[in-house]
Amino acid sequence: MLKRIPIIPRMGIRPQPLQASVKLAAINKVRLAAKLPAVNSAPPAQVTLTPAAPSAGADNYLVVNGAYGATPGNVWIGLDPVYYNSLLLQFRATPKMTYLLDVAVQGNTQEWTWSVGRPPSIVQGTVTAQQGHLLIPFISTSNFVNAYLYPTTQYAMFHSAELTLVG
Repeated sequence: MLKRIPIIPRMGIRPQPLQASVKLAAINKVRLAAKLPAVNSAPPAQVTLTPAAPSAGADNYLVVNGAYGATPGNVWIGLDPVYYNSLLLQFRATPKMTYLLDVAVQGNTQEWTWSVGRPPSIVQGTVTAQQGHLLIPFISTSNFVNAYLYPTTQYAMFHSAELTLVG
């Protein structure tokens, strides 16, 4: 059965990078909640995963349940909640360190459900897209981290995921 993909303005074009101040606010929110001192800056991402490059190094992977799409210069993964489409991002991590997961998305759905961690320490919630980015700050509890994301209401596109070790 063919499924009609909804028209999304500027379909398939990756969102612009976020300003450093927006990322820093998300990082410091989780650090202050954990009674850790705020940081003044965030380094560039150490790991980037995209549909065109779904792995980085020996331990960082993108696992997708969705549809691959491409336009000149852009590739994406289409995710439809009707079909339970989702992303699983697997990263090597260091326990007790702060990370920021920045996921570039596009589409009509603004709210996403997520979970980060490994059993028995899994944190979950919902996140609202900010200028086409889902920002998920967390403190790792293990050497590997699984981040599971899916759109809650409508079709959406995944462009990239960047993991930044903050400290």
